[in-house]
Amino acid sequence: MLPIFDKNFVVKQVVVMKNVVGQIPRGEDFYPRNDIINSFLDRIKSIKVAGVEIETTQSEALKSFTLAFEDLLRELEPESKLVIMVDEFPIAVENIAKVHGRQAAVQFLLANRAMRQRAKNGVLFIYTGSIGLPSVARKLDPAPTINDLNIVDITPLNPKEALEMCKILFRSGKVPIDEVVILYLLDKIKWHMPFFIQLLVQMLKDIWDNTQLDITTDDINQALDKAASNRSNAYLASYRDRLDKALTDDLRSLGLHILNFIAKEGSVHQNDLNLEETRNILEILEYDGYIYEQEGSYRFNSPILRMWWQKNA
Repeated sequence: MLPIFDKNFVVKQVVVMKNVVGQIPRGEDFYPRNDIINSFLDRIKSIKVAGVEIETTQSEALKSFTLAFEDLLRELEPESKLVIMVDEFPIAVENIAKVHGRQAAVQFLLANRAMRQRAKNGVLFIYTGSIGLPSVARKLDPAPTINDLNIVDITPLNPKEALEMCKILFRSGKVPIDEVVILYLLDKIKWHMPFFIQLLVQMLKDIWDNTQLDITTDDINQALDKAASNRSNAYLASYRDRLDKALTDDLRSLGLHILNFIAKEGSVHQNDLNLEETRNILEILEYDGYIYEQEGSYRFNSPILRMWWQKNA
């Protein structure tokens, strides 16, 4: 369940970008903006994120951005609260390291740390990413660039939450389906992360759109087979692609070898591994959601990902 902020909690939005599922219209006053925010925006020449560049007014964009942002954090009203959410932060750090060098990436992490420490108590930073920030930071520099952050693990939904999510999604898509069939779907998914639930529900909705017949267990098996066989599936392919972004050549080669073995055999026991050589990559793969360890054996978290990996990776 999403947290409910109290009435005094104000979120100030600087830039809104449309995401893949659309954008909810909001009134002009939904995100109030004061003179501090406007001053901050006026001092930025351009910001470039994922190939999209936003032009503003002044030169020396990076320096202006840092100084203006620090002014914003210092000059907030005492009762104000500001939530700063940064998606795919680890990949941004990786890209800085690739394009501008390791030292530039370390300086970027240190600049972020300095801004967090200078911010007032009402400022909350949230960094998210499809790869783990600790492993990225540790690879760049052993210095404490992120030791002031709390790591929050996102766990799978419990059975009751997963069932309710499925019901909401099917109801939203106007897809009639019996609860017993949903339970069969969840048993097949096993790892109840919203990503995999949404992926399969969308495939089942596509089947219903084409047939207009009630969803059956055979339809679920068909959707699972399609998810595992579709080589062009960008959602699952991202698990393979992000290893190239997150790992050095030697770690990537070792990680692929371990994942390929687990995909084929179902698991690998730590007694069959050289833990001195594999401890770091096992930690990364476990932290980033590929595998889990139980009684000394490592397995894929998601049966869907394992089937896809076996056929495509």
